[in-house]
Amino acid sequence: MLSLRRDPSWHARFLRGDKDVIEEIYKDTFNEVRLAAGSILRDPADRDAVVHEVFLELISSRHLRESHRGGKLGAWLGAIARHQAIDFARREKRLTPLSDANEPVTTVDPLDEIRAEIVRFATRLDPQRRQLVELRYIAGMTQMEAAAALGMPRSTLEDWERQIRRALHDFLTIGAGEGKKQVVPT
Repeated sequence: MLSLRRDPSWHARFLRGDKDVIEEIYKDTFNEVRLAAGSILRDPADRDAVVHEVFLELISSRHLRESHRGGKLGAWLGAIARHQAIDFARREKRLTPLSDANEPVTTVDPLDEIRAEIVRFATRLDPQRRQLVELRYIAGMTQMEAAAALGMPRSTLEDWERQIRRALHDFLTIGAGEGKKQVVPT
């Protein structure tokens, strides 16, 4: 990519969707985009479908190319891949295979156990921090959405979240769930 980046017309060619520029970006960022999608989706076929969507959109959407504001292309495309992977996982979760439509659902979500541990951890928190955990980690709100719902600045929410993540890590790894006293931020 360095050879193309040194070209003064690179940005204009990128915005136009020039085949050589897009091909070079694909070669340079493919692994990073695939890893980003793989951080959300474990099934290789699902991950590859998302990677395909990302690059197809990069090729076909000038609007997407115009949304790049500089910085590392791999990181930017990786963020897009993570968002699309999350959307993909949500869509797939809502689908019911036709063969299972008349059968009672008895599958267990592997994340249920983790969610239960998070809920158990949250009971040890003060009410506001418990609500933060519920909004961010159970309901899946963004930091901005959770801060608005809690009526606090996002920077305060970030500080609380950092403290909570440390305490949750200790809770899950040290074994606070096995009767040990847990120090929880207040």
